[in-house]
Amino acid sequence: MAGKFQLRNISCALTAINSLNRKIPTGAIKNGLKNVRWPGRFEVVNEKPLILLDGAKDPESLRNVVESLGLLDYEKLYTVLGISRDKSISEMVREISEKTDFFVLTKHKVMDRGADIENLREEVEKHKKPFLIFDDVKNAVRKAKKLADKNDLVLVTGSLFTVAEARELWFKNKAKMGREFNENFRI
Repeated sequence: MAGKFQLRNISCALTAINSLNRKIPTGAIKNGLKNVRWPGRFEVVNEKPLILLDGAKDPESLRNVVESLGLLDYEKLYTVLGISRDKSISEMVREISEKTDFFVLTKHKVMDRGADIENLREEVEKHKKPFLIFDDVKNAVRKAKKLADKNDLVLVTGSLFTVAEARELWFKNKAKMGREFNENFRI
């Protein structure tokens, strides 16, 4: 799994295993770490421009994504941002705005939980960043991809719901997406 924050997650998981006094062979742990996939978490779906999907849904998870972006080589960052309305919109925009060169604001359609685009717009304007607005996540991603040059980065983030809608551009068979997710998380 990519992302600097995943090292902390792995460390916590290994600590939990140790605290349970479970004996798991080192080879099994290494094999598991080598093969684990988490769709929608620091997931690369396109190159040139690099398109990265991360379902960071709160300020802390978005802070972790921003930290991990420091490991990547890119010229400009285009952020497709769609947040759920019950989240801390102001803090999330603040976390990502310093790195972002251009925002493409959108609203996910899941259970009518997407934040009002006007609220997103107001927060982005406070940081004096250029932006466009799209009612549809897929169209927002398409536009960001068109705007970006081959050495730029497009980050789709703000909610797992936003990322799930964006993933449909690359993974059209939703049932397959679910099987892929479940197959990688069998216990």
